[in-house]
Amino acid sequence: MALVASNTMQFGRIGLLGGIAAGVFSQFGIMLEWWVGSLIVVALVGILGYRQVDLSARVLIVLVALEYLIVFVVTLAILFSGGAEGGWRSTSSTCRPSTPAR
Repeated sequence: MALVASNTMQFGRIGLLGGIAAGVFSQFGIMLEWWVGSLIVVALVGILGYRQVDLSARVLIVLVALEYLIVFVVTLAILFSGGAEGGWRSTSSTCRPSTPAR
């Protein structure tokens, strides 16, 4: 039963990812159907699964490094621009240890 549920969820995820990919590509003027994006994802997973583990590990290292870089840049942008509460430039007492919590 768990195998059937897991496979069903995987099909749903592939379809969802294809729909998201179609939406992202449409912002750049490339019109794709959702199933085309899904087939591209299935092909990429198949290629990485067929190749040696070294290729998959290298791809994963690059993607994780890019993810960390993006999170770091966004964090710095929020800290230096002030964010919702003003960040480091705020005069509020939300980050002061001497001020009790509200």
